[in-house]
Amino acid sequence: MLAMAKTLEEQNGNKVKCYAQDPANNGVGDKFLESIGINPLRDPKGFLEVDAETFISASPDQPIRQVIADLEKPAVILWKSVEKEPQDESYGTDPVSSRVLDMVKEYEQLLLDYVDNMFGKPAWYVRKDMNT
Repeated sequence: MLAMAKTLEEQNGNKVKCYAQDPANNGVGDKFLESIGINPLRDPKGFLEVDAETFISASPDQPIRQVIADLEKPAVILWKSVEKEPQDESYGTDPVSSRVLDMVKEYEQLLLDYVDNMFGKPAWYVRKDMNT
């Protein structure tokens, strides 16, 4: 996250804010996160930071994709790939819904084939209007 933020700052000259929301943290790692430039947030404040200029990365055990589909669409997303016809999704905690399928139509998808897909194949999603 910090490497991507630094690259973006160098490219556009603007400060990039980094946030982390992890229910398991419970404040234990807050000082460390703050020391490296990441602002820790408590649930559900992370969702409130999502806007059209946001980059999000999630490996959820909650229906994060469905929540994000109902918010303003982030600029870039890194998460488990969204399949057109999901298989075994009904057994997961972040199933693909019709809203998620509609949302990803607004994005270019780049599968990360070289990454171990033990927990699902990750993919980058870049909002199509960001490419213009």
